[in-house]
Amino acid sequence: MTKKLLGLVLAVALIFGSTFFISMRDIFAAPSIISGVEDGKYYNTSVTIEFNDDLYDVTLNTVLITSGKLVEADGTYTLIVSDGVEVLETINFWIDKVIPEVTGVNNGDYYNTEVSPEYTDTSPVSATLNGSPFTSGTPITEDDDYILIVTDEATNEITINFTIDTIKPEVTGVIDGAIYNTSVSAVFTDSSPVSATLNGFPYYSSTLITVDDEYVLIVTDEANNKTTINFTIDTIAPVVTGVEDGKYYNDPPKAAVFSDATATLNGLAYTSGTPITADGSYILVVTDLALNKTTINFTIDTIDPVVTGVEDGKYYNDPPKAAVFSDATATLNDDPYISGTDITTDGVYTLVVTDLAGNITTITFTIDTIDPEVTGVEDGKYYNDPPKAAVFSDATATLNDEPYISGTDITTDGV
Repeated sequence: MTKKLLGLVLAVALIFGSTFFISMRDIFAAPSIISGVEDGKYYNTSVTIEFNDDLYDVTLNTVLITSGKLVEADGTYTLIVSDGVEVLETINFWIDKVIPEVTGVNNGDYYNTEVSPEYTDTSPVSATLNGSPFTSGTPITEDDDYILIVTDEATNEITINFTIDTIKPEVTGVIDGAIYNTSVSAVFTDSSPVSATLNGFPYYSSTLITVDDEYVLIVTDEANNKTTINFTIDTIAPVVTGVEDGKYYNDPPKAAVFSDATATLNGLAYTSGTPITADGSYILVVTDLALNKTTINFTIDTIDPVVTGVEDGKYYNDPPKAAVFSDATATLNDDPYISGTDITTDGVYTLVVTDLAGNITTITFTIDTIDPEVTGVEDGKYYNDPPKAAVFSDATATLNDEPYISGTDITTDGV
């Protein structure tokens, strides 16, 4: 319908009344005068408004436009269509090319506390969390992987994947505060990716740790949950001073000294530095915190070796003689001597017997198988020229069963 024809219709309407006009308007009215936009709609792209320029006057936000108008800018728009007399149609629409803004969570992030995502947009929005409706600002407390999808009326959409993880990484293979006497390896797992440092340097799960040291292992997951484990590797047996393995001692008291360890002495609890005084064989077992053990066998022996077969200061005329002893070494007149060896030759002997503790027994004895030499008188002789005197050395004598001293005059007749 041209504007001139429309004017004619209006004139007729004035003559015949409003009833004619309304009926004619209904006849000529179309479902929609405008194409390219619809009332109440949101668009996330530019739109082109089209209509019949010959029939209608159209304003966009009060500005007169022509058909084919390209609208690009985000905003709220009101399109009014008139026929020069009255408003025939009003269309409200929006252009919104901006995706909704979400705060409180970031895509790909991990959190170790509850979160409360909030979203805003120039147009109404709706959201789902793992497929269920979600309201802005609602606290999310449960550990899980989440997909938050926020969509505005213009169908602009933002998807945020995030995880809540409040659980510390689990570590096996080492225990906090433990001490180990072998190599160890720490193995860690978590629902989110983890990283670790060992004494400040990067550490990878299951890597063997071999060097003796004190260690701090810190395992951190993507949500910044941390597990800290302090442990020690100690493969060195305890150091013990004061006594030595396999040694014999003849100078008690002895005391075993050690640190950072416990001990037993012949099966009973022993404290470092306690004097050990009694003769005996001892087994000292010292165990440190890593269960490394030092075992020391030692003996305290203050008793001189026992020697049989010969006696100190004795003279023997009945060889062979043999000195017998055990658990010791000996010299006889400075030459090595073996227990039980026969000694047959006349002579003066010094036997020195030394046991493993250094105790010494010294025995000096003599073997003498030669009868004493006597001068001054002779066996079977008769004398008529007293006095007579028997002379001898290194011997004792009796004369007619009475003690006699070498060189003493014998003057009286007799046998």
